[in-house]
Amino acid sequence: MSLMKRKPKSADLTIRMSEADRRTIEAAAKEDHLPASTWLRQAALRQAAATREAKVRRARLAELAKRLPGLPAFDRDDS
Repeated sequence: MSLMKRKPKSADLTIRMSEADRRTIEAAAKEDHLPASTWLRQAALRQAAATREAKVRRARLAELAKRLPGLPAFDRDDS
């Protein structure tokens, strides 16, 4: 049976935060039985995906609003 090789992590990202923020993140990670770095990476990637999806939805609504007379414009960037 062969073992799958993991890709090595290629970059570091330093994030400044208060001790209170760090404790909050570490507590949340511990609840999920994860290292803080893994928990934070997963949370950041989920948020990035949600942000991209929201922008796509707004663009689709703006396109639809252009086609339908009488609707307000959805061209604002509310991010």
